[in-house]
Amino acid sequence: MDLNRKSFETEIAGRPLKIEVSRLAEQANAAVIATYGDTSILATVVMGKEDKEGDFMPLVVDYEEKYYAVGKILGSQYVRREGRPSQNAILSGRVIDRAIRPLFDNRIRRPIQITTTTISYDEENDPDFVALTAVSVALGISDIPWSGPIAGLAVAKFGDKIVFNPTESEIREHESDCKFLSFVAGLDTQVNMIEFEGYEVGEEEVISAYTEAMKEIDKILAFEKNIISEIGKPKADVALAEPSDELKSAVSEFLSGHLAEALFKKDKVERDDSLASLKKDLFVSLEEKGFTEGDLPVVERLLEAGIDEMVHKEALENDRRVDGRALSEVRELYAET
Repeated sequence: MDLNRKSFETEIAGRPLKIEVSRLAEQANAAVIATYGDTSILATVVMGKEDKEGDFMPLVVDYEEKYYAVGKILGSQYVRREGRPSQNAILSGRVIDRAIRPLFDNRIRRPIQITTTTISYDEENDPDFVALTAVSVALGISDIPWSGPIAGLAVAKFGDKIVFNPTESEIREHESDCKFLSFVAGLDTQVNMIEFEGYEVGEEEVISAYTEAMKEIDKILAFEKNIISEIGKPKADVALAEPSDELKSAVSEFLSGHLAEALFKKDKVERDDSLASLKKDLFVSLEEKGFTEGDLPVVERLLEAGIDEMVHKEALENDRRVDGRALSEVRELYAET
């Protein structure tokens, strides 16, 4: 019995990448097993049926390591479960979170939980690559609204050679001449998440490596899109938490006349104080226009969005940062012993 199993396979960095979908975890919105070499990850994605109270998108990403994945079983009669997540598991979960979160509409209020479980780890192939791929496909074929797919892979430079998804053996072998080791994710020719460690690497070297990496990422994306087009479900119609046009207009009108003056101050303490004062004045202004305390959480979100938009616009269009520095300047550094 094949349990309605569907398998898809491609080759990435000289090794087979396999995606498998079956009746496993069928109560989830979607579940996928991804295998690369002998490393396998199960990714499940679940969305609640009702909106949750709050002013943020309730997204949780869990990265679970299992002792059995490397053939290790706890032996004590009293200890039957793994403990808290390891530091590596927490960091791996954050890599996935940072890559996928921007592709959700942050007005969604339904709880969404993404869980990756290491089924098998061959101690050679990076589970982060496998996990992100599995999550992207699972979200893509599910009915959860999401603007993916996304893909990522490990990028290393050993001497003058760029290597994609280096094995653990290769990393140990090239420890002395490893210029950098990185994980990069992106979509549609754009990088959206970077994890990086290196030794005074030149900017051009990194850009060149990521340019090549995006070609590999495009191959993974094409593979994922093919799977989604074949077995993907229609996306659910989910209500979005959207402030009224009247409230948005009132906040925008107030910020257009006051935000720049409060935001662009060289001293950080002075800037924080001026923004706190601006926030109070904004609330007073809105109350005078008939808005109530129930609108305040939404107003804070609109204020943060306004600050974010102005910071980005000034940096990109006018080469200007909030403390007056140009993009090429670093903060004044000082140390004393």
